[in-house]
Amino acid sequence: ESDSTDARLQSFKEVSYQLWMEETYHAYSLANHRSNQQNVPLFLVGFSLGGLLGADLLVTEPEVQFDKMVLLAPALKMHWRNYIIRVLSPFPGLTIPSLTLGSYQSNEATPMAAYNALFAAVKHFEEKAGPKLNIPTLVFIDKKDELVSHSRLKKMVANENLDQWQFYIVQK
Repeated sequence: ESDSTDARLQSFKEVSYQLWMEETYHAYSLANHRSNQQNVPLFLVGFSLGGLLGADLLVTEPEVQFDKMVLLAPALKMHWRNYIIRVLSPFPGLTIPSLTLGSYQSNEATPMAAYNALFAAVKHFEEKAGPKLNIPTLVFIDKKDELVSHSRLKKMVANENLDQWQFYIVQK
């Protein structure tokens, strides 16, 4: 197991926003093809980064369409305090130990390369966000989420007139 953990962390040190978007687009293409074959609607279900990348793909690529979205703490709007770590952005290989509970972790640490890709994704999404996002969407969010800002997310929904979005408040 240690070898696979080390390999996963090593590949995580080489991520980029562009790589994540290419992988997201590829996954969308497969799902869309299957949806068309089966004649069923296509939903985006995304948790945190997955919600961000799926929503970013939707607003970026004209041909991308979802019938509905279910977003769980989507990293569309983060707390300002999370941007403090950007001072370390020149060191993409540096790993930052996770402060979350072990049961929540997929890795014990996160490389700065992943944070850099995350910040690039949020910036790109914010530049592209608009009316195409206004599809039936259910957002599950804890008002005390450590990464995603519930208030900033609600403000984005109001500013973009996303009247088809609904929030469901949860507690971890």
